[in-house]
Amino acid sequence: GACRVLILHHPVTEGATPRRKALDDRRELRALLAETGVDLVLHGHTHRSVWAEIDTIDGPRPVVGGASASHPQARGRYRPARYNLFSIDRDAAGAWTIDVEVREFDPEAGDLKTAERRRLSPRKP
Repeated sequence: GACRVLILHHPVTEGATPRRKALDDRRELRALLAETGVDLVLHGHTHRSVWAEIDTIDGPRPVVGGASASHPQARGRYRPARYNLFSIDRDAAGAWTIDVEVREFDPEAGDLKTAERRRLSPRKP
């Protein structure tokens, strides 16, 4: 089957944002995903990078919160403007491989740079 990606604005994990700003039915959504499965969950809202996991019928799956692409400089708890570039493919065994390249604005160079790379947990179809 296809790689199942859920994209939503608010985080589904606990503690990623204050309760008053959190997704009201996040527990119900996590329960639904635990029953039906998902391969990757993407969200925004926090304006910072979030790396977490949720439990699904297929085991733990990655949750990635994208940082703000509009912050020109690092201020306080925020990093400079950054975004995630995902590459999703199957390996020779048929498992999903999800690679993430985090791109970030470098104020000194006035250009983008690769801030980090991650490989997220693969899943067999």
